Amino acid sequence: MSLQIEAFGSDLLLEGVNISDKPSMVLFEPAGQPSFVISQPWYDKRGVASNERIQSFLMEEGFKEVPGSYFGWFRGEDGVVIVDAKPDNFIQTQAGLVPIDLQMAVFSEQEVMDAGLHHIKEAGNWNKIII
Repeated sequence: MSLQIEAFGSDLLLEGVNISDKPSMVLFEPAGQPSFVISQPWYDKRGVASNERIQSFLMEEGFKEVPGSYFGWFRGEDGVVIVDAKPDNFIQTQAGLVPIDLQMAVFSEQEVMDAGLHHIKEAGNWNKIII
């Protein structure tokens, strides 16, 4: 969550973590799993977060699509990797497109090579995001 906040300038706040003994709302997860407690302003939905709009948004943010991945994107300037960037994880709002639940990581240069992303990485400096 902190990487998503850093990468997209989100106003989402991570308030804490809760562990419940109630059944998980995530399929096949046992009870007792941690859940994030977050807060953020309310956004009214304004249309559909289409794959085309998501693609445009991520490209504007400096990401390049990763062919053959699960809705994967990579930003070579800082090594940020996103998977699962599909319409379920964005909301189109009055403020524009807002990511709400992306799976993200920062790859080292070696991890970029190991993942075969070096052909996508742009030439230039490697500016790591540090959370």
